[in-house]
Amino acid sequence: MGLDSGSKDGRNHYRQREPNRPAKPSSNDIFEEEVSAETGSSDNIDILQLISQGLKSSPRSLPSLLLWDAVGLNLYEKITESPDYYLTRVEADVIRNNVDAIVQSIGANGVILELGSGSLAKTSIILGEFAKREIPVTYFALDLCASSLAKSLEELRLYLGHSPLVACHPLCMTYQDGVSWVANQQFLRGKRVTVLWLGSSLANEPVNEFRDLVNGITTAYTNSSSTSNIQFLIGVDGNKDASTVSRAYDTSDGLSRQFALNGISNVNRALGADIFDADKWTFNGTWDPQEEAFHTSIKSVEEQEVRIGDQSLQILEGENIRFILSRKLSSSQFEKWLTGTALQTMTVWEHTKFSYGLYQLAPSSKSML
Repeated sequence: MGLDSGSKDGRNHYRQREPNRPAKPSSNDIFEEEVSAETGSSDNIDILQLISQGLKSSPRSLPSLLLWDAVGLNLYEKITESPDYYLTRVEADVIRNNVDAIVQSIGANGVILELGSGSLAKTSIILGEFAKREIPVTYFALDLCASSLAKSLEELRLYLGHSPLVACHPLCMTYQDGVSWVANQQFLRGKRVTVLWLGSSLANEPVNEFRDLVNGITTAYTNSSSTSNIQFLIGVDGNKDASTVSRAYDTSDGLSRQFALNGISNVNRALGADIFDADKWTFNGTWDPQEEAFHTSIKSVEEQEVRIGDQSLQILEGENIRFILSRKLSSSQFEKWLTGTALQTMTVWEHTKFSYGLYQLAPSSKSML
């Protein structure tokens, strides 16, 4: 999942607040459930501030974090199963066709940290090979909702036949929490660590945030380990066919639209008041040929006023508020993204028909963080 994502099936609780007097909820107010999982410090995220900043920016935006509640994640998993959504099956093909090399690169007794783990459908291909070959490995699934992590990991363990050689653990935290987690894990010292980031989710992030994240993880690991034995396996989508991409992000079954519009409910829940009237908004998804990216937005169907605390914002009819920008990166563009990081490309496992690659990256001996 392309962002700090996660959550699941509609049972996550929202604290009751006085109408029109929003507190400052944290991300865990929106996504947390009582399930055993190691958690991060995402209470420090000020959702109110993020929403306010995004709505006052130009163009207007809302934090994509708000899409990944229980309902949103469930919708997203259904979207990934749609015939229109090519990314899942294409990346799964790449993994299946190169699973021997992938398993070898991770190694026996290796540690896998997956960012935005989701349903684990593609990850199960890799871990299934470890179980089948009786190779020990430790896997950490990082996502935002504890209940979703618990459910996905239980399904994974069943798929693996409860193999004692594949240890699976949930990390209920944000990407930035994950950096701190890596820095504080003594057991990682001397271990071969693989950071798995699938689904071309990296391209939802601004390039500077991508660089900060991979540098942060690399530095955290290097500082806590006597050896530099870390790699990244990152899925990158370079498909720029407007019609194919548009169908993937605006699926014919309408699920993409439900997914985006569900974010309106989460804005209201995060703010503790009915700030957005769902009847005044519609889905708007567009391919931007200049940015080579798909915009997932909501569009105002009439001129309206939105009040956040003591602030009043005038929204014009037809004005868009963006949730996600899904960039498509060619191999040369992705190499530019790596500029300013400690990483270099070791191998690219590519799809035979689609412009989609799984990049094996490792710190360059000449790179200095």
